[in-house]
Formats: sequence, structure tokens, C-alpha cells
Amino acid sequence: MATQDFLEFRITIEMPLSGSVSVSVTESPAGQASVNIESPFTPEDIERILAMLDGSANASHAEELRAARAFGEKLFNSIFVGAVLDAYYQSLQSAAASNRGLRISLNLEGAGLLATVPWELLRDPRGDHISLTRQVEVVRYVPTTLAREIKDITLPINVLVLISSPSDQASLDPEAEWTAIDEATQELRDRGLLTVERLENAQLLTLQRKLRDSKPFHIFHFVGPSISDETTRTGMLALEDVRRKTTVQISADELARELASENGVRLVVMSTGRTRQEGIRDPFTPVAVRLANRGIPAIIEFQFKLSEEANREFAQEFYTSLAEGHPIEVALTMARRAVQSTMSNLEWATPSIYLNAETSTLFPHRRSYEGNLSTGGLRERLPILMAVAALLIVGLVALLIATRGGDRGIPTVNLAMGRLFIFPRNPTPGEPVEVTVSITNRGTEPVENIQWSFFTQDPADPKSSPAITDTIDLIKPGVTLVAKRYYIFGGWGTFATTAIIDNTNIINTSVTKNVSVFRATTTVEPLVINFQVLPNGTEVFENLNLTGDEFQDWKLKIAPLIDPNDPDCKEAVARIVVDEVEQQWRLVTGQPTPSDQCRSLPIIFSLDEKVSDHVPESATVEFIPTSAGVYTLELRDNAGTVIDSDEVDVNQADADARRVQELTITSTAESGLDETSFQFAVPADASTVIQSVTLTPREN
Repeated sequence: MATQDFLEFRITIEMPLSGSVSVSVTESPAGQASVNIESPFTPEDIERILAMLDGSANASHAEELRAARAFGEKLFNSIFVGAVLDAYYQSLQSAAASNRGLRISLNLEGAGLLATVPWELLRDPRGDHISLTRQVEVVRYVPTTLAREIKDITLPINVLVLISSPSDQASLDPEAEWTAIDEATQELRDRGLLTVERLENAQLLTLQRKLRDSKPFHIFHFVGPSISDETTRTGMLALEDVRRKTTVQISADELARELASENGVRLVVMSTGRTRQEGIRDPFTPVAVRLANRGIPAIIEFQFKLSEEANREFAQEFYTSLAEGHPIEVALTMARRAVQSTMSNLEWATPSIYLNAETSTLFPHRRSYEGNLSTGGLRERLPILMAVAALLIVGLVALLIATRGGDRGIPTVNLAMGRLFIFPRNPTPGEPVEVTVSITNRGTEPVENIQWSFFTQDPADPKSSPAITDTIDLIKPGVTLVAKRYYIFGGWGTFATTAIIDNTNIINTSVTKNVSVFRATTTVEPLVINFQVLPNGTEVFENLNLTGDEFQDWKLKIAPLIDPNDPDCKEAVARIVVDEVEQQWRLVTGQPTPSDQCRSLPIIFSLDEKVSDHVPESATVEFIPTSAGVYTLELRDNAGTVIDSDEVDVNQADADARRVQELTITSTAESGLDETSFQFAVPADASTVIQSVTLTPREN
């Protein structure tokens, strides 16, 4: 998907005093739509989920996750109903057909109680929390006639940081906050992509003077208390009195006046240094709304205090994504996912975004190239050190230059491979990760057809093959081009990855700059196979008959169990079926040409050998029952002996409602599930419909 490009799905939510709620789609690829609903939440419901988010609730981690999921699904099912739901799914189809994303823009000015809802938890029951996906983005929209024009900039992106810690407000360690930002952006500063400057004190006058400097600032990052004015009950920022260090209240209008259009600030980040006040719902919100009204293109507000680790992780991924040219809502999603994968709690839902710019690429500065999803499948754990890998590549490149130097038909160029980066750097097995490299033309002539490769094995090994190969059409002199491709790590372990400029049709004189390395470690978390993307990198957009080896890179074979005495089903296959409207992918059985025959065949999943550093210990199959009866899952060794089994007797009500069920089998052997198979079977009058298969690793 070209992540720079989104179709707009704009919703206005209004809640009059009567208590009913008006939901209107004012702009979408499917046209306009509206419904009237009853308010889905009481103030107590909202207070309860907010307490989960700010950490003040006395709840376990599991309870918090369940509450967030239930709240997000209830919010979705309440708002997306009737004509609004139809417009949403039609818009998803339009976005997919045009290879674009869908942006849900919420106008909550008249939403009353629903304006206080944490919309970041919005969750489609058929998928995930929308704020954690890249196909659909959720932003708050504030109508304004002062939208600022977004112009190209010259790197670096300049960030101005103001940290306020008045002595009469809740405790805030300004040095710790600054250290977190400083450390998180160090690599970006070293690469010349970002500058970060801290104001010498937290005064409005100091901000005024700094913004008058000749250096343009693009981002204003505020860390400090948000307060509520006792008279007007509006949100304010707490700056410091220069002598007494006590609170000086600053309104959104005063701040917006300083961040006027001539200063070039395109993004304001507001991070509070404390937890939510009793009885006050996020005083930053009116500040963010007012800044948006005054024409600031984007505002990100932290509704609650982030932990130090989450703050550092967020800043690093967010600013990295912005500097590498991502749209702001995509950068925010990537940062949320980094926090979620690192912290495994609800801190990812803390930031919210207000966006009123016509484009969400706030810092356009160079051409960006995106390739298609690609993968090399499972790789063995690589013991080589990154320095050794780099030396090996340098030696190979030097040899190529030496042997080809006399070949006048091959152009001599001066290309430099920049930083190789994988996001997220600690991916979950089976999760598509973004591989980003930058290549600079240091010569005086344009260079065409630049080939580069990405390896997860030692590229000096003759047996190794690239996981990604790509060609860049053209890089002009002095230009740095960022190339982005996607890859899937299908196992558990540490991978020393390498990106290299291919010298097949060029001689690159920048020998020591021909390679970049990055060490990625996958998390020891379950590998979820949801049939949306195959291990060979193919995205499944339409129904697909499996031949049995599509998942071979993950050492997994999938096939129906066919009775040799059943001539009607001898040609049956396992098939992935795609429901584009509901965005669901399911594994079924049947004839190669769709028919009603052979739909109840069992499916066998075979694991040939050890797949990575950690062996899979258990497997869970999520399935959709189509009739009442007993559904079974059996684990067998190579001799056919049943090692473990699980079954569920589905009643008619659950079958009629198509409620998702699950079965789990576990191996106690040291080898785990390696060299075993597990078989899923349904009642004779049911259809085999599998939603996902999850392999859970054993921690060494």
C-alpha cells in the first residue's frame, strides 16, 4: 500500500441534550450516510476504561486487555451500524482496490460525552484495534479555515523542546524527561535527519525569542502539566515563573499566537508529566482543539503519563518514521505498535492525534520508493557478528572492483549505502516488517538501475540467497533516496541482516559504504497464521487453492485429509477464501472449482523439522462452527500415534451465531511439535472453516 495516500472517511458525531446520538458520514468513497443511535456508554463506563488507561484501576494486565478489547468492539458496533457500516465497508473495498489506505476522521465538537471516549481503542470485531493497523487510521478532525500549506523542507527536521516543571504542580523530573528525548533521537541526529534543541527555561517570553531566530523549527514538543482554569474550566498549559518557579497559566490562544504560520511549526506534541486529575478528562484536549482551530496542521496529545521506557520507545520510532518520510498518522501507528510490542500493556493508546492538513505527509523532503511485500521464509539463527559480516562484504566488493576495473562497459559510480533499519526491530514471528535502506549518489552523474539486496543469512556464503532483491530506477547526483520493502520473519531467534548494493552492472568506488547491517531479534511470542499473507510474500487478495507447499518456508504443510475410497473428493484441496467486505480470510476445504462437495474434509497441518531457535510447543486452531456437533483437534507423531487431543461440543445457538471457537493441542516432548502433525475435523454435516492457526513457542 502506498502509505502516503489515504481515502477520507469523515464522521461527525453529535449528542444533543436529549441523549440520542447522531452519526453522520459527511465524506467517503461510498458517499454520505447517517444513523441515530442511543449513547452506548454511561459516564461510569468511560471513567472505568480511563482508569484502566491511566493505570489507576486495580486490575490485572489480563483484565485491562480484555476491558480494552470489549470497550473498543462495543464502540465500533455502536457507531458503525446500518448505512454507516455499509459505507465503511464499501470505502474499505474502494481503498483496497486503489491500493490506498482509509483515514477515519472524527469531528467530535458536538459529541458531548462521547468526546471524552478513548477512540484510540476503536476495534473492528473482525480484526484488531484500528489504531494498531496501517490500512485504516483514526484521527480527530477539527474544521478550520486556516489550514497551513505544507511545503517541502530541507533536512534536518528541527524540533524545539520545552519542559516545564512548576514547583506547585505534580512532581516531574525535567532532566529525566529530557534524557529520554535526547537518547531516543541520538541516532537520528547522528544521521543528520533531525536536530533537537531545548529551551533554556519554561517561559513564554523565551519561546517568543527562540521562534524569532533564523533557524526554522518544524516541531514543538511540550512536556509539562496540563491544568484546568478554575474560572473558565478550560484547559491550560502550566509554564514557570522565572523567579519563583511556580505556575504561570498559558492558554491555547497564547501558545498558538507564538506558533503562527510564519514560524513554520507543522506539528505540536504535548506530553503530560502526571496522571489524570480526578474529575477532569484530559485538559490537553481543549488546548489541542484550539491549536487546530488556529491552523496548526497536526497536534499529538498524550492523554496520560507514559512510563520512561514507553516514552523513549515512542519518541525513537515516531521521530524516525517522520524523518524517513512517513505520513504522520502512519508514524504514530508505528510508534504505537513499538510501544505495544515492547511494553505489552495499554500505553500504546495514550497518544491521540488531531489533523486538519490536506496532506498528512507533513515533512516532504525527498522521493520515497516502496516495493512490494517480500520474504525469504525461515532462516537459521546467524552467529556471525555484524562487524564480521561487513568485512566479508567489503572484501567481496573490493574483489569485484579489482576484477572488473578494466571493463569499460560497466559504469563507475559513487554510491553510499546508508542506514539499514527494520521496523519493528523486535517483530512478532509472522508479522510483516518494514525494511528501509537509504542510498546516496555521491557522484556527479545520475545513476540508473541501482540494484540492492537484503540478506538474513551471511551474504558471503555461496549457499545464501537474498530475501529481497530490488531495483531503483534513478538517483540524481547529491540525492538520497529511501527504499522500503517488506519482509516476514517466520521463526524465533536473532538474525544478522545485511543490505548491500549489487555490483552486477556497476562498479561502485565507495567500497566501505557498500553495505549496511542490522541485528533483529524476533519476540518469543506466538506465530499467528491468519492466511492474509503467505510466507513467500504473496498477499492474498482473492480465493486461492493451496497446493500444499505454500507454507513450506515455515516448515509447515497444509492439506485436506482425503479418503482414498472416496472418488468424489480425490481432487479436493484446501482453499483460502477472502471476504473483502468483512475483511476476513478463512481456510476451507472443497473441490478446486467451488462447489458444495467435500466441504467437511479434515485438514492436516504437518511440521517437518525444527523451525528456529525455539520449538513450537502448542498449536491453537480458531474455527467457525457451521452446525452443532463435536469438533476435534488431534496431535499425532510420525507413526500416527495420538499424542494429545482436544474437542468441543458446539451447541446449536453458537453454530447459528457462527461464534468463533478454539481448540489447542500441546506436546510435552523435547522436540515440541517438530516432526508431528495435527488434524482438525468437523461433524459430517458441517463445513471446515478455520480462521487462524497459532503456534506457541517454548521458551528456552
